[in-house]
Amino acid sequence: MGGAAITGIDVAAADLGALAEFLALFGYRSAERDPAVMSVGRGADLHLHRADVDDPALTGFACGPRALDVYVRDLDAALARVPFTPGPRAEISLGPVRMRQAMLTGPGGVQVVLVESTHRRPSLLDDDPERLCSEIYSVIWCVPSRDDEAARWTAAGFTKGIDLSFGEPSLSAYLGLPVDGAIVEMVTLSDADGTPTRLELLAFPDHTEPVGGGRRSGIVGLRFSEPVGVGLSAEVEPGAGVAPDTGIGFGLATPGGIVIR
Repeated sequence: MGGAAITGIDVAAADLGALAEFLALFGYRSAERDPAVMSVGRGADLHLHRADVDDPALTGFACGPRALDVYVRDLDAALARVPFTPGPRAEISLGPVRMRQAMLTGPGGVQVVLVESTHRRPSLLDDDPERLCSEIYSVIWCVPSRDDEAARWTAAGFTKGIDLSFGEPSLSAYLGLPVDGAIVEMVTLSDADGTPTRLELLAFPDHTEPVGGGRRSGIVGLRFSEPVGVGLSAEVEPGAGVAPDTGIGFGLATPGGIVIR
């Protein structure tokens, strides 16, 4: 069966203690069985690794893992509860749905996006009125071509959401794009039920950049409940796009640069 939700996200930073403290702001706690694994009991777990050095957070049109998405009830109230200064905010409209979002950058270049939406899927926010945010709902990965990368995953059994395209100036500022109002293409990939955590692809069709050589810190790879590399085996190269000195042991990366554990 293909199309499993993401069950693990590998993240790395030079200071693991600071990384753990940053992730704890969003409700993640270390598992008793393994302190290097953090969880909220739903969605993907976070697997922590020590990096030799911290890579800067991705900005501009660079391809690679961009951020982790979580839902919040009230963006302003949520930002007031965290001791990190957000980047520029974005406001996006999808028909009747309005979204406000801001990105926080933590140790190792790990970025978390807080999303306030007039309509959202069920999440941990529905279980506890005191919660700051939901579980990680999406992993955002920038790729050279949204359509080409999505086709690989749907061929492997994943369910594709609606193709979306944006050009709001606030989104350009929020993503750190050097071109005001640049077109941003997006689509999500998940199991048939849209279970979190989903993979969210972003692409910049007018400003395509090649896949980079892999990252030593930040978001460095994804884990699935099934061996999805088997389904993608005709389209992946062992070790492609993976930094050789991470010591994390990833084996596959799609042509779009998505690293699979």
